[in-house]
Amino acid sequence: MASPAEIVAALDTAILNWAGSPVKVQEQGSIVEYRSLADLVRARGYYANLAATASSSSHGFRLTLIRAPGAMS
Repeated sequence: MASPAEIVAALDTAILNWAGSPVKVQEQGSIVEYRSLADLVRARGYYANLAATASSSSHGFRLTLIRAPGAMS
């Protein structure tokens, strides 16, 4: 299965080459047909979000609250 970053790259290429007709995006054997530019942009946003989430969760920690030393609770 392709990573979200690879899918974003394929969608970016399809968006840049958009000619107004349906576009088939193929990544590692899977083919998806998008019928409008809005569909491509929406899918790109979804996979870009997945890629960002995957890369940020691999650090092993997450900041949830930042407070200056000596600050009141």
